[in-house]
Amino acid sequence: DRDFAHFNAIFRKAKQSYRDNIISEVFNIKIENDVLNTPQFVINHTNNQKEIIVQDITNKLYLISNNGKILWTKQLDGPILGEVNQIDMYKNSRLQLAFATPHRVYVIDRNGKDVDPFPLKFSDEITQPLAVFDYDKRRKYRLFVTQGKNVLLYDAKGKTVKGFEFESQLACLFF
Repeated sequence: DRDFAHFNAIFRKAKQSYRDNIISEVFNIKIENDVLNTPQFVINHTNNQKEIIVQDITNKLYLISNNGKILWTKQLDGPILGEVNQIDMYKNSRLQLAFATPHRVYVIDRNGKDVDPFPLKFSDEITQPLAVFDYDKRRKYRLFVTQGKNVLLYDAKGKTVKGFEFESQLACLFF
């Protein structure tokens, strides 16, 4: 029992454990006009799948399913400022699209219909994208509309929030 060793080993060819990264086209769709803004993914609340929302240069909004079908189109009064937000204004797990154009704030349902009392119409120009906040995660949304140096605050039902006063703070530096 000296000067020897017993060694046992099995060698196998490793199975390929990684997946090839392949890019493949799922669908190809042509809309009527050139695209105005960056297409954006939104959630379809009925199946939790992603869909695409995009606006063309004539301000027509398209909702496109994840298999390339145009679900609906809607003519808007102007270009969407910033991104489209999704809110659950009825607190029933059904999502609506909320966004601003230069003279309107829209809330649109899953079928492309305006949610009453939207769109809110403004004579003065909206200068920044719609800002949507849900402070306590209880779906009590606040919609901030910016018009130059003025900020207006609405609830998800399109009513002005009482008690909100915005004062513009301009800081001047003198050298």
